[in-house]
Amino acid sequence: MKKTKLMREVAGIIDDPDMHFWIKCKHLTKTKTYGRPGSYIAETMIRDFFKTCAGRLKERFDSAY
Repeated sequence: MKKTKLMREVAGIIDDPDMHFWIKCKHLTKTKTYGRPGSYIAETMIRDFFKTCAGRLKERFDSAY
């Protein structure tokens, strides 16, 4: 399967080792996926990122609110 620009953009944010966790969260929440090619897969990637991090860093998410 060919990776769309949106999928490469999301993967680049998630896989960037130099980017801090909270900056990744900020960039991913601002990424517009609606109506773009590959949006279903990109949204799944974002959802999986938050699901894994929320489990590992649940207390940080809770304290942020």
